[in-house]
Amino acid sequence: MKKKTLKIIDILITVATVICLIVTGLFVYRNIVYEHVIVSGTSMQDTLDSGDYGLMNVTESRKQNIQRFDIVIFDLSEEQKNYDIIKRVIALPGETIKIDTTGTIYINNEELDQSSFLVEYQKDYTYSNNGVACGEEYKVPNDAYFCLGDNRKVSLDSRVRGALSRDKIDGVLRVIYKHCNEEGKACKSIPARWF
Repeated sequence: MKKKTLKIIDILITVATVICLIVTGLFVYRNIVYEHVIVSGTSMQDTLDSGDYGLMNVTESRKQNIQRFDIVIFDLSEEQKNYDIIKRVIALPGETIKIDTTGTIYINNEELDQSSFLVEYQKDYTYSNNGVACGEEYKVPNDAYFCLGDNRKVSLDSRVRGALSRDKIDGVLRVIYKHCNEEGKACKSIPARWF
């Protein structure tokens, strides 16, 4: 009877140890791979709202493998103190982009389908007089990305700034999991939205 009890206790201790190691490992992994993001402003509506909280992947391997339509956070602190922007990657390094007056975007002379994320009326605001790539072809430098906000009417993005440098990337947005009001006092969990 005593041997059986000792064996059960030994099994329980082993299971508890394994669970603790797994939880600790996941916590360490999350803190190494991800950093918190708080969305401020309306340049990414209707995809993201001001007050959304999420996590961005900050690993070098993820930052070196940016894909079209990834939502990326850029550090512009050299231009403006403590200022980051969050935008969607539209054109990749070395590609040619052109935005015509109807708001249609062409990448290497092929029309880009944005229907999976862009609200239709926003397309009308994509073309900007005197904007980079608006009305004429623009070749994205090999170390940069052409990025736009989903709220094309208000977004200060690559149409104004030009392509955004790869070395300014803080991370790639992976998930939004809660929303807080402007004061940050009233927060609510929301269904996780993965990107």
